[in-house]
Amino acid sequence: MRVKIDSHGPERPQSLYEDDFHAWTAQQAALIRARQWERLDIENLAEEIESLGRAERRELESRLAILVGHLLKWQFQSERRSNSWQATIDEQRRQISRLLAAQPSLKAYLVDAFQEGWQSGLRLAVQQTDLPYGHFPGECPYSLEDALDPGFFPGEQSDPS
Repeated sequence: MRVKIDSHGPERPQSLYEDDFHAWTAQQAALIRARQWERLDIENLAEEIESLGRAERRELESRLAILVGHLLKWQFQSERRSNSWQATIDEQRRQISRLLAAQPSLKAYLVDAFQEGWQSGLRLAVQQTDLPYGHFPGECPYSLEDALDPGFFPGEQSDPS
């Protein structure tokens, strides 16, 4: 077994968690199924469970960023609109809807995630269009409801019904 030198204390054996994460996950699952609670690596299990929640939040932010970035491109570079941009907008909306249906507690984080998504989406639009930041609004021009609405495409004329 390898030994890890810790600058905060004496040498200690390196755990399976640090040495082989995949083997550690299999071991922890087996211990849970066997109800061997005293043998569980509680600290690392708690950290991994928390990281799963953070990953779901990051996925929501990322999908909102891609959505907002493509909405900005759609609106501010209308001469370059393509089926690909529309497909990306549609797919991000679909995946956000699926994520929220599967993880309803993320709805409480949706407004904050949308704000984070705006900042990242603006950077994406600037990078992908070569338009300067000043070409885009200083605040998100879309409401969360509009951004998630499958029929909303900014800059298009409404159907006169």
